[in-house]
Amino acid sequence: MTENEIIRKIKDISIDTDHRPSFIAKYILQNLMIVPEITIKEMAECTYTSIATINRFTKYLNLDGYKELIHIIKYFNHNLAGEESIT
Repeated sequence: MTENEIIRKIKDISIDTDHRPSFIAKYILQNLMIVPEITIKEMAECTYTSIATINRFTKYLNLDGYKELIHIIKYFNHNLAGEESIT
């Protein structure tokens, strides 16, 4: 999956209130710029969940773990910043 597909999947999860970790997805989308700077423990505290829940969320996205999620978000932010500077 590309980083855009992952972000799109996170957006879909955030909209689906029946999905249990939708609040994690909402937090990620609302804080795209700061999420790459926080640890998995801080993410768990911010979303009122456990580290295991964050790991399950990343597995649901078919990622290897939290670090891969962070790399994808950093790459997405980098591309987004590049597009803004072009326009």
